[in-house]
Amino acid sequence: MTLTKPEIRALVEIYSGRDNIGSISEAMDISLGTVSAIIKKLEKKSLCIKIRKGKRIKVALAATSPAEEFRKLVTQRKQSNLQSFLYGLNFNILSSCLYELKTTEQIAYMLKTSLKSVQNNISLLTNKGLMTRKKRDLIFNRTAWPYLFSFLDAYRNFWLKGNLLWKFGREQVFEVRNKEQVEGVLTGFSAYKDYGVKVITVKHCCYLPAQRLSKGEIFLHSLLQIRDDTRLLNLAIVFFKKNKLNAKFLFKIATKYDLHSKLEDFVNILKSKDDKINIGSQPATTRKEIEEMLKLYKM
Repeated sequence: MTLTKPEIRALVEIYSGRDNIGSISEAMDISLGTVSAIIKKLEKKSLCIKIRKGKRIKVALAATSPAEEFRKLVTQRKQSNLQSFLYGLNFNILSSCLYELKTTEQIAYMLKTSLKSVQNNISLLTNKGLMTRKKRDLIFNRTAWPYLFSFLDAYRNFWLKGNLLWKFGREQVFEVRNKEQVEGVLTGFSAYKDYGVKVITVKHCCYLPAQRLSKGEIFLHSLLQIRDDTRLLNLAIVFFKKNKLNAKFLFKIATKYDLHSKLEDFVNILKSKDDKINIGSQPATTRKEIEEMLKLYKM
């Protein structure tokens, strides 16, 4: 969920000490009604709050991690005119490249926008030192802009339900313990049973918004769940083989979930001929354990 130029400006004014709609309206030179609408949107985004004191209504930055990181950002970058670049498509491009290298084509795919629109904005962001290039790939320049990174990271991943695994805009992949907390559709290991791999899970993995997911998406969501559990890795190998998934196709959508490196490690595990396998971000396993899991599922 992006921020607009007026929303960024309003947040800066609130940070500067303007604590009511009237003073913000005067500083921004826009109507009271427009400011009220902006504040309402910022409340929904958990960045500001209204505080009633008698007949007066004060406005303040919220006590949330994104609002706190915004406060730190403005404190450290007082000379930066944030509203001149940190809004709209620029905001989304920067947010999409926080964790992994991406090509302009991959960014456009993730943002569901045209390649030309992304290309037009990239030059501004690279000129400001906000992004760095490695051949054809781009990534957020965390070294030059650490406080902006912290704000974008906190804003992108702010979540009040369950254990968040991945989030971008309206899309979320998360885990909950109770069945009553399930929202959207089941995915990851929770959806394996629908594709021939029955798994008993303690947590329910969900995807929002509710929509039909492909086998490839369900598999990638399960990679988000794998941490140090060898059993889950071996089950993912079973699902991959049983459903004849295509690694080349998966790489095309893995970047959306910041999973390119993790998928690369997974594919290298499949290729490995070693008895003991310990590759990159994936938990250690053995050839014997993988073969036993495949036999269990009659493969």
